[in-house]
Amino acid sequence: MPELDTTMMTTPEATRVTELIRASLDRVSEAWATLARRVSEAYQRRADQALGYNSWQEYVQTEFGQQTSSLSTEVRRELVTLLSAEGMSTRAIAPVLSVDQATVSRDSQVMHGASPTTVVFDEAVVFDEVPPAPTDTASVERVDLETGEVITDATPTTPPVTGLDGKTYTPPKPSRKLARPPLYLTVEDHLRKAQHHIDAIYSLHQGDRWPSSRRSLADRLYYSFKQIAATLEKITADLEPLAAKE
Repeated sequence: MPELDTTMMTTPEATRVTELIRASLDRVSEAWATLARRVSEAYQRRADQALGYNSWQEYVQTEFGQQTSSLSTEVRRELVTLLSAEGMSTRAIAPVLSVDQATVSRDSQVMHGASPTTVVFDEAVVFDEVPPAPTDTASVERVDLETGEVITDATPTTPPVTGLDGKTYTPPKPSRKLARPPLYLTVEDHLRKAQHHIDAIYSLHQGDRWPSSRRSLADRLYYSFKQIAATLEKITADLEPLAAKE
């Protein structure tokens, strides 16, 4: 391995390496998003059955288990967020990352800023999809985390559902009900992801390919940028009077 040059960079060298880092980060971000989309597609379109596996768990553990079993906690949690955003359940995500369902649930809570809660799952039950819309209701009290107000809701009860094995089950109940996090945490999570993508776009804007591509970018994307800016302006205008008082 060649010895690392530790002499101070010139300004052109520093500019160049900074551009390379930005480009690399952009490629990493895009690679992770692409990975999540492809895993979701494999799950939704039953790649496991097409390749002759007996289950989704068997498919991912056989095909990718060696690669995912050594993921760091930080990388695993980021992938949990991306795969959840693709609409995959905790049960479907767990074997992809070589962990159990409870670990995926805890990772999701951590990434959303909530305190991890121990949840007990019935491993005998097979669920891969959201249960159908319930018809029965029951009165349930909940606490609004933003106002502290106790609210009584008519909450639907969950009817039996059919698992992948064709049998009918009653969905398991967690040992504790998970309260929704405050709205600001949810919005903050979306802003964090949006900022990541905006930074990637800005790095491309600062790159050497942007000037020669301005015409095609303007033709195809100008109004998309304008619409996003208008939406953010509306939200900012709504919050500005309150922020000014702080």
